[in-house]
Amino acid sequence: MMKKPDNETSLTVKKRLPPATSIERVVEHLKYQIKIGAIGAGHRLVESDIVKATGATRAHVRDAFKLMAAEGFVQIEEFKGASVKKLSRQEVVEMYELRALLEGFAVRLTAKTKLTAAQKTELKGLQASMDKAERMLQHDQFRKLNDDYHCFIRTTSGNVLLREHLERLRLPLLLAQFHRFFDVNELMAANADHRLITKAILDGDAAAAERIMRRHVGDSLKLIRSLDDHFFA
Repeated sequence: MMKKPDNETSLTVKKRLPPATSIERVVEHLKYQIKIGAIGAGHRLVESDIVKATGATRAHVRDAFKLMAAEGFVQIEEFKGASVKKLSRQEVVEMYELRALLEGFAVRLTAKTKLTAAQKTELKGLQASMDKAERMLQHDQFRKLNDDYHCFIRTTSGNVLLREHLERLRLPLLLAQFHRFFDVNELMAANADHRLITKAILDGDAAAAERIMRRHVGDSLKLIRSLDDHFFA
């Protein structure tokens, strides 16, 4: 009998792993929907819709719900099914307080790092794109670039554990979609901070970068504190 080539064998092995990949696919799909603002806090998750969107089975969708419930993104209620979790005001405040400390530490590490020429170019490009989105008042574009900007800082900090903790904080805060309540003045103030942070990073001024980042996140927290109760669980 002719022996199968190794590449054919590996493909066969991959085909035997649909349950794990299906569950992961559902999780990534839901997290992406949260990230882009397609679903928010309190949104009911319909199994049939997710099956159609991901190609996963209902069993895998339910397993994905359980996994995301353990991570704090989904709430599962008897007779009601699954829905995107709605955070309490206290939960959001605590997350922002922690985020201010961690983001400040992350940008301090980034500013102390000797960035490569390519990384400096990427940072300058992100800032230029945010400046353009501010001038054009492109709120959705600015929100995406803002996410990319903070992701750049998390990555270039060089601290993997720190990056993972900030990632865990980021998505739950996106659940509430608080960005929808930011007006033009808040957008301009946020980008003014970004310009100062970018300069501090490029200048290697770690102390200034951390100080500005903490204030930057703190300003968002002030806005959150001012929102009406109906935005929270």
